[in-house]
Amino acid sequence: SCLEQTLQAMGPDDLFVTGANALDAFGHAALLIGSSGGGGYGTCMHFLYTEGIRTLILTSVMKLIPGDLTRLSPQISRKKCDFSYGMACSLAPIPGEVLTEAQAIESYARVNALVFAKGGFSGAEASVAIQIEGEQEEVEKVLHLVEQIKALPSQPPVDADSLAECTYPCSGCSQHRSCAYANKQTIFHSIKMS
Repeated sequence: SCLEQTLQAMGPDDLFVTGANALDAFGHAALLIGSSGGGGYGTCMHFLYTEGIRTLILTSVMKLIPGDLTRLSPQISRKKCDFSYGMACSLAPIPGEVLTEAQAIESYARVNALVFAKGGFSGAEASVAIQIEGEQEEVEKVLHLVEQIKALPSQPPVDADSLAECTYPCSGCSQHRSCAYANKQTIFHSIKMS
C-alpha cells in the first residue's frame, strides 16, 4: 500500500503524525481497532516500533479516560466481545509523544493553559474550556490564534456516508465482530416477549 511504502522510506529523522481515540492521565494514547489485523494502524505499528520513527499523537483532552491504558488495552479486545452496538473494537496503544490542545497552546506562546471544563450541547459537545494565564502580549498572541481558528468552518469537510450509523445489513457486516445490528435477526428472534 501507499502508506506502507511511505513508512518503509521513513526513519529517525522523520515525523509520523496521528490521532488517538483515548488518552489517560499518564500520557498514554490508544486507537480503537475495528478490523482484523488492525487496518491501517496495523500496517503502521511495526514500523513505528522498529524503525525509530518519531511519532506525534495529536489528541484532545476530550479523549481523557479514567484508568491506565496500559492495563486496559489487554482487556479490550474485539475477539473477546460477545455483543456490541456496531463494530466491536480492540484498544491499541500508540507509541509516541502526545500533544493536546493545552500543550499546543503552551508550545505556541509563553502561557499556562489550564483546562477546567469539557463538553457542552447544541454543537459544543466536543468543546474544551481553557483558561490562559501569562503576560498580556503572550495571551493576546493565543487569542489571535483562537480567533483565526473560530473563523474556520464549524465542521471539517467529511464524507457524508461516514456519518451514517451502521444498520443491518451494511457492506461491513461481514467484518463486524459481535455486532448487534448484524446479528439482530438472530439475537432479537431468540428473545421471547412475555
